[in-house]
This record gives sequence, C-alpha cells and structure tokens, in this order.
Amino acid sequence: MYKLSDLAEMMNALLIGSPNLSKDWHLLIDSRHLIQAESAVFFALQTGQNDGHRYIRELISKGVQTFVITKDHTIYKQPDINYLVVDDTLEALQSLVQSHRHKFVLPVVGITGSNGKTIVKEWLLQLLNSHFSICVSPKSYNSQIGVPLSVWALNAEFNLGLFEAGISKPGEMQNLANIIHPNIGVLTHMGTAHDEGFDNVEQKLTEKLKLFKYCQKVLLRFDKKVLQFIDQSVLTYDFDNVNADLNIRILGSDSFATHLKGTYLGKEILLSVPFKDEASIENTCLCWLVTLFLNAFNPQAFLKLAPISMRLELKQAINGCLLINDSYSNDLNALTAAFSFLKRQSIHQKTSVILSDIEQSGLTPQVLCKQVNQLLNENKVDSFFAIGSMFKKHQNEFTSLANQYFYETTVDFLEDWNNYSFHNETILLKGARSFLFEKIAVRLEKQNHGTVLEINLTAAQHNLQFIKNTLPKKTKVMAMVKAFAYGSGSYEMAKMLESKVDYLAVAYTDEGVTLRQNGIQTPIMIMNTEEDTLSHLITHHLEPVVFSINQLKDILQYLNGRELKIHLEFDTGMHRLGFAENEAEILGDLLSQNANLRVQSVFSHLSASDESQYDDFTKHQFQVFKGVTQTIDRKIGYHPLSHISNTAAILRFNQSEYDMVRLGIGLYGIDPAGLHQNSLEPVFTLKTSISQIKTIAANESIGYSRKAIENRERKIAILAIGYADGLNRLLSNGRGSFLINGFSAPILGNVCMDMCMVDITDIICKKGDEAILFGKDKSILELAQQMNTIPYEILTAISQRVKRVYVSE
Repeated sequence: MYKLSDLAEMMNALLIGSPNLSKDWHLLIDSRHLIQAESAVFFALQTGQNDGHRYIRELISKGVQTFVITKDHTIYKQPDINYLVVDDTLEALQSLVQSHRHKFVLPVVGITGSNGKTIVKEWLLQLLNSHFSICVSPKSYNSQIGVPLSVWALNAEFNLGLFEAGISKPGEMQNLANIIHPNIGVLTHMGTAHDEGFDNVEQKLTEKLKLFKYCQKVLLRFDKKVLQFIDQSVLTYDFDNVNADLNIRILGSDSFATHLKGTYLGKEILLSVPFKDEASIENTCLCWLVTLFLNAFNPQAFLKLAPISMRLELKQAINGCLLINDSYSNDLNALTAAFSFLKRQSIHQKTSVILSDIEQSGLTPQVLCKQVNQLLNENKVDSFFAIGSMFKKHQNEFTSLANQYFYETTVDFLEDWNNYSFHNETILLKGARSFLFEKIAVRLEKQNHGTVLEINLTAAQHNLQFIKNTLPKKTKVMAMVKAFAYGSGSYEMAKMLESKVDYLAVAYTDEGVTLRQNGIQTPIMIMNTEEDTLSHLITHHLEPVVFSINQLKDILQYLNGRELKIHLEFDTGMHRLGFAENEAEILGDLLSQNANLRVQSVFSHLSASDESQYDDFTKHQFQVFKGVTQTIDRKIGYHPLSHISNTAAILRFNQSEYDMVRLGIGLYGIDPAGLHQNSLEPVFTLKTSISQIKTIAANESIGYSRKAIENRERKIAILAIGYADGLNRLLSNGRGSFLINGFSAPILGNVCMDMCMVDITDIICKKGDEAILFGKDKSILELAQQMNTIPYEILTAISQRVKRVYVSE
C-alpha cells in the first residue's frame, strides 16, 4: 500500500491531487488492458508511433483516477482525478519500481543471455515451485517496460524472485540491473540474437553482464572467453570438463529421455531429462546447476519438464467455435493480455472462459478471485468454467455471471463434458501447466489431419512496425490481404491489422464482403471488380479499382447518380491492368463531370523494384506516375492519395513523395530485394508429423515409379503431407527436405497426393514428431530457390485443407 505522496517521492514527480490517497496500486501502460480502474496508475508512455496521453480522456470515462504525464501535456481538471507530472514517463516508471524493489530483502535471480532466457526462467519456476514462493516475470517481460511491470509484483509474501532481462543495444542493461537488483545471476546461451545492435560480440557480452553488477554469484556454462569478462564469483557447468563445478557426461538416450551423470562438490548425481536436442539439454543443465546452488534439486521434477509454448494460439474448434489456447503462463497480467487478444480476434458474440487456479500471484485468494471476477464481468463473459481447489473454495467471490461452474480438477471437468454444448462461440482456454489443459484442448480442437500452417501474428506485427519505422510519419500503409492473405487467412490477418493500417486490399469483391461480414471496418480496396458484383460494393462499403474508360462508364451507368469511392490504376510500365499515360486528360475530364465518384487514391505497379539492374526503369515509372497524378489532381480539383511502392520499393527507395505504400510480402517476413531480410521475422511455419517409421532393405524401392533405390539399408519416415496440401512434386527425389529434431531429412521418391517419405537413417525420432518444411530454422527462401520459384507461389499454393493455427507471443 502506497500513498500518492509516496509515489510522487519515488518517481520525483509533481503531485496534483490527493496526497493521502492510499491503495494497492497496479501499473497500467496499455489502455486495452485495464483492470480495477480505481487502483490503476496509467503511465502515458511516448514512443515513435504512439503517445499514451491520447488515451487519458477515454480512461477517465472508464473510471481511472491516477495518471503519470509529462509537463507539456493537458491536464483535465475533474474531481478525484490525480496527476503525477514528470519529465519522462518511462524514466518515472523505472524509478518508481527501482525504489519499490529496494524495500525487499530476498534472493533474486536475474537471467540474461541471447537465447533461452524465458525457457530457463519458466523451467526454474516449475523446478523451484515446491521450495519457494516465487515472484516471476510474466511471459517474456524482459524489456525496459516489461521488467518494471514484473518487479512491481514483489511483495512480502514472496521469498524468491525470478526475472529475465533482454536488451537490443548498448546502454539498456544498467537500467534493468538497477530495477531487478539481482544477487544471483544466470547467463544463458550467448548466440547471434540482436547482434545487429552492437559493434561486436564483446560489446554485446559486456553490456549483458552489467545485469550482474550486484550479484554475489553468477551461474553459467564454462567458457573461458566469457569468464574473462566476469568480475563476480562464478559457478559453472560443462560437459566432460573437470574445470566445471558441475561436470556432466551424457550417458546416452532412449525414446523417453537423455540420461546424464554429473559430478558436483565431489558427489556423482544421475539425472534423466525428457529432451534430446542440444539446446534443451543445455538449458536443462543450467537449471540443474541453479537448483543445486539453491539446495532445491529434485531429479523427479526434471522428468516433468516439457517444451515451453511461448505464444498464444488461435484455432478453429468444434461446432463453429474459435479456440484461444493460452497455456504459456497463468497470471493476472497474462490473463488481461489474453482478454485483449480475444477482443481483437473474436468473431462471435458469445464467449466462454475455462480457467485454472492462478498460482504464485502474491495475492490473498479473496482479492485474487475478486480481480478475476472483475475481469470476467468487464469482458462480458457468458460462461465461466473454473478449475482448481482455490477457485472452488472461494466461488462465492464470483458474482453477476449467469453461467459459472467450479471443479476441483481437470479430470472432474472432463467427466462432466457431455453436460455442456459449445456452439458458435469464442473459447478462451487458460491454465497453469500442472492442470493438464492440453486434455481439454484436444476435446475442443477441430480435428484435421496432421499438417499445419502456423501463422505468427506477433512476427507480422514486428514486420509491420519495422517497415513503418522506415517511412516518413505522414505516410499511410495499405496492407495486402488478397489471395487468402498469401495463404495465411484473410480474416485473421485483417483482424490483427485493423487498427494498425489505413487500408486493406483484396483481389475480388467476395473477399471484401467476407471481411465486412466478419466485422472488419477498415477501408477495403478491391483490385478486380466483376460487373455482376457492383451491388455488393455499395452494400458493404467497398472501394473498387477502376483501370479503363469502358469500365468507368459501366460503373457510372450502374450507379445512376449514387455515390461511390474509387481508386484509379495507371499502367506506368508493368503493362498489366491500368489506364495509359495518355488517357489521364480524358479520364480527368470524365471524373470532373461526375462528382458522385470520389477518387480515394491513384496508384500504379512497379515492374522490377527489387532488382537494382532495373533501377533506371523504376525511376522512369516514378516519373510517369508523378505526371499522371498531377494531371488527375488538376482535373478533379483535389488530391487523392498516391501510392506506387510495394515492399521492395519501400525498402529501397525514398517514399517522401507519396501518401501511401502497399505492403504485401514484407508483412509476412520476406524482403524480395534481400537487403533487410535479417530485420524481418518469418511469419509462416509449414509443418506436419511422422505417421509411421520403417526400415527399408538395400535395393528396395520407395514410392511411385520406383524412383528411390539404394544399395544400403535405410530408415524412412512417412509424413502426412502431399501435393494436395501444397507440397510441390518438384521437391521429389531429394530436391527438397524437412527439418526433423534439428536435422535435415531429404524427400525420398516422388511426392504422393497425401503423403511423402523422407530419409531419417541418421536421425533419432519417433512417430508423431514434427517435420518442418519451412519456418524460422528452415527458410522459405531456400525452398523457393530449390524450386526455381518465388515465396508467393509456395504460400498461395498451400491447400485450404491444411489447418491454420495463429499464434501470438
């Protein structure tokens, strides 16, 4: 409990309001994640793309009473509204939490590194949960904003802190070290992530090690190159290295686990871990070292570790439902974020929530249940299914919901399954791992065959923001969601983009109609409008592209004086659809005589903006386009938006002359010119599973036409993907491959309609294991090169029978 005067002192703020007002404050930085309005302190953070001060009036109307603002912004004088005025709201947030942190004396583990921070943190939470009451970073809250939000949760109920810290450039870690103030440091694998933000590897390492400034002990893998930079006392692990404090030998592996033997303080310890890949074993061994140091080692707990799903998944479910599966973390912050995602993505009016007990909240059960109840009511949840002894014991704290059900265990809920009927609704499934909610997910998911196209909405948002950052601030963005959004699903992608772009573009009218029927309100441009769909343009407020005089006259005749917004397409050298340059005058005259047509934009297509050898031709197209836009402006008496640049042009040419750009393949993580590929994140992962494993004798053939014969014994895996799913037959006979457990498995023989065979002779795997055709660790660009094609063709060829799964990290 802090008074407002305490908060003002902690962040060196000028207080305008009630100094003695005392509450258990919670910190709010996103107006969409509001819970408990009266106890919220809203920090009006300012970024290059947004300003939190814009949302103050809206939040006041929702009951928020306390705001941290900068000196140069408007104060809305109303009764009971308090302001803390500072020079910089982010610095104020960090100062406040730094002061809060120093009020507690307890062991605090600070985790950093290039890869594995969140995984190590989550595994340590599982391994130490029975020994400590732990305050832990939710999700991957490791940034300049995420860290203070995490550490603010510290209270006297906890006796251990687990916080991760991530940086992307020099000068960031000192702030995080001051906030977390760890006394135990953990360094995970040092890889290439964020290398682009530093001059060299040594600079990045030195910056990361600043987190350990206050640590008595730093735990890491033995590495002389790293150890020379660490001033603190260290505790190390390594494999077959007598210099390491925990010296580990890999004894072997079977279908269930990898078996290890470690020597620590002169004693031999055996441990089995349920992983075989190198990265997971390395992260597990670091956790092993931490548990030994904290005297909390329990070998049985390691066998219960599972790969961490660090993202929320959106899937088609039974009976027309939509399932949001978020079992990564279960705390109030994560629950609030999940509700925010639900609001953005839901297409149903009815909502059900299945939620497990929230562990390690630091709140009394009564307070926690009241806060959850408030969230449920604020988000207008229709049905609430609570699973866990805490919720069941305190069910009287839940009020106002017409349908609420309480169960002690997941098994109890599943035994009652037939009493409920989920139809045409959105279902949020959120539970701590110990509740085994995957059993519920299996019941809810629409059953498709094992091939999945995974679409990472967080990566798409990153790509959009990266490209926006390259543009002048005034430049608008049109996102291309045609062709089923390059195979990703038009509605789901459009829903994510809706508040982030100025226009959407689709190929045909029916695509636009579908988006409108699913609640998309953003302006939509239709690239190709058939004459028999003109009525839908008016009904659904869609805006057609006009590319010929005859087409324009047909539209005018149909409209008969009614108003319509249109877009004009000019052919500046692509020689596809579009008005010719010499038609600009007559077109302008026709438009000036028909004021019922409102020209929203004038645009053209570039032929070769991704190829530097044709830059002179691209510049010629720019010049032609400039001329026709000036003619249209002069003729109609106003200036429509002008746009000519696609992804490649956005990233290669100055955009200051144009009002808007069209973002297509770059949104999905591909730079056609290759100049900024490392700055974009892959959005798509196409993966399937192993249906069967066989051993094939020497000189036996595999597949149709006996194309794969070798004079050696081979082990093969049959995968549940074929050319009917979009796996091109050009990848047959070793031309293509899949990634299985980190190793390349070449395709054997001809690709079949519904399956293919791959060589796994030297790969340890089992039935059900994933096989990845392309994704983060196997680029779609490589696949396109193998097929002598472009990524667009691969993506748009993926069959509709392949299940789309949307993830948000």
